[in-house]
Amino acid sequence: MSNYSKAAVRAALEAAAGVVDLTPDELEQISIGRTARPFSEFLGEEPGGYRPSFYDIDNKILADAYDAGRKAQGDPRRAFRGF
Repeated sequence: MSNYSKAAVRAALEAAAGVVDLTPDELEQISIGRTARPFSEFLGEEPGGYRPSFYDIDNKILADAYDAGRKAQGDPRRAFRGF
């Protein structure tokens, strides 16, 4: 199974949500509200250099969750933090 298959992205989403004490659905909704993209779309991005940038401390939860999700996928990318 690819680290970017639908099942692998779901597993990474669950890992990410657990780190920030949210359900996967709550994390998806927060991400949509703050970035206009479901969080799972960030985790579904295959390797190629993209990583999200978060400049507001209010988005620390998304940065922490992104890092945890990528770690669960075995992906070295981490969110850029400008705060």
